[in-house]
Amino acid sequence: TTRLVFPLGQRFTHMTAWSRRDTNDYINGYPSKKFENKNSQNPRFTAHRKNLDFYTGAIESKPDGAFIDGFHADWKGKYRRLEMHHGYIQWLFPIRERGLNYLAQELYVHEAEAIRKNPQLK
Repeated sequence: TTRLVFPLGQRFTHMTAWSRRDTNDYINGYPSKKFENKNSQNPRFTAHRKNLDFYTGAIESKPDGAFIDGFHADWKGKYRRLEMHHGYIQWLFPIRERGLNYLAQELYVHEAEAIRKNPQLK
């Protein structure tokens, strides 16, 4: 596979280098992350499913305490509310790394596959 890498110049700050590294990891599918075992008997597989549970409506986001249907119904067009509460971002748009919302879980491969396979969750 082709690996896309952003060149780092000498004038980049530490923050810019960190941002570019994160972007490289995202674009390249998080090459340093190990893919978890898809065996349903694996406790890690069954324990790490907060994103899937959120998308199926089984749990609320944290810390805002909204179900996904609530976001769609009650938050649409409420830009001030959206601007004041940023915790929802990592619930609606999960990625494969830890974010600023410590109550959100990184997206696991088995969750992404289950969401992709279910037309109601897309």
